[in-house]
Amino acid sequence: IGAWVDIADAGGVVPAVPRRLIFDTDFSNGNFYFEGYLGYRLYPQAVVEISGGVVSRGDVTVVDTISGITDLGQLLICPILVKFKLYPLAGLGPRWQPFFIVGGGLYYGRQRIQFSNDPFAGYRNTESGTDFNYVLGGGFDWPLSHMLALELAGQYLPVRFDEGLVDIQDYQAFTITAGVKYLLPLKKRE
Repeated sequence: IGAWVDIADAGGVVPAVPRRLIFDTDFSNGNFYFEGYLGYRLYPQAVVEISGGVVSRGDVTVVDTISGITDLGQLLICPILVKFKLYPLAGLGPRWQPFFIVGGGLYYGRQRIQFSNDPFAGYRNTESGTDFNYVLGGGFDWPLSHMLALELAGQYLPVRFDEGLVDIQDYQAFTITAGVKYLLPLKKRE
């Protein structure tokens, strides 16, 4: 669990043109972020990891200027990533093990409707977008036992939806997470 800190620049807004739908967003600069992952140790200094996360960026109100329909909902962003963790001090003895993260994958964003004054709101498509991009980061592991460890990590996520999502293109962020991880025991070869 952790925090999603918005670092997008103001230049990420899609140019305003007369349109049928008007988006009103209420996004904060920081949001709660949840991430889960499964890692496999390739050798003592390297781990390959598959992760999935979710953040609610905030509230979105969509007004149809022709029909007068108003939809209230949220914008969710879900990173699905493959990462390589490199531990430069593995095997050298320090209790705290720093690591570096490099990887990439899919960033999926979806504006979902929660409330509407339209009785057919459930049948309309909501707006969504995808971005294939990289991830960079680092952090520390602190083993508590041979089966449990604490982790503190930070990641840069350069999320950008080229066609815009609720009239915004730039969603780049920095995540800070802390958690407990379970270390599976290694099977001994006979």
